[in-house]
Amino acid sequence: MIDVKETIALLERAVAERGEDYIYPVGKDSPWRDDFGQCLYRNSLTGEPACIVGLVASYVDPNVHLNEFDSVNALSQTWMRKNLTDDAIYALRVAQTEQDAGFTWGDALRAVKRQLT
Repeated sequence: MIDVKETIALLERAVAERGEDYIYPVGKDSPWRDDFGQCLYRNSLTGEPACIVGLVASYVDPNVHLNEFDSVNALSQTWMRKNLTDDAIYALRVAQTEQDAGFTWGDALRAVKRQLT
């Protein structure tokens, strides 16, 4: 099981990869939003991890089927429960909430650290 400390390290890796100032694309025309405006965990055009949680999930399991994370309640899906502790899932919820509110991934990481360290 991946704990919160390792989850923070994975979030740091995601921020390093995309950049501290990276902002998840928003708007109804974004390829990373569904037809209802909900954020997606994978890019609907390429299948690549799109959001911060999707990218972290791909680090844990490169073969993860990200389609199963296409719902608002994705963090309660079986894969997350099998691989992450409750605190680790909470860390991802915090990061996802910050990202979806339009904050940078650096801001999302700082929010996680404020709440969990």
